[in-house]
Amino acid sequence: MELQENRHSADITETHKIDISTYPPHSQSYHFTVTISSQTGRSMWRAFFLAVGITVTILGAEFLAVDKAVLHRTNKETGKRTTKVVQPPEWVPWTLLSTGTVVVLYSFSIPRRVSA
Repeated sequence: MELQENRHSADITETHKIDISTYPPHSQSYHFTVTISSQTGRSMWRAFFLAVGITVTILGAEFLAVDKAVLHRTNKETGKRTTKVVQPPEWVPWTLLSTGTVVVLYSFSIPRRVSA
């Protein structure tokens, strides 16, 4: 397998040429050229921030509906069962909802901010 790379910093475009030969040598050969532009990178950041924002917003909505969570754990060696109660403060759901909403709104402005 052979890999050649060309990077152009002016237009932020990367070209990768991959040559794959099968066994026995020279029986078949495959050539792939992959071009990655800066537009692809921008859409991936937008999708990442959108996913994080939606996840945090849903987590905040869940904390609004649930007052406390009781976690049970059983030790396999001793057979003893331990219980842990998780009760978040009153401000946590609202903080998660507002932070998630701001991140979602930010993700919609990424393409305009990067191209400007």
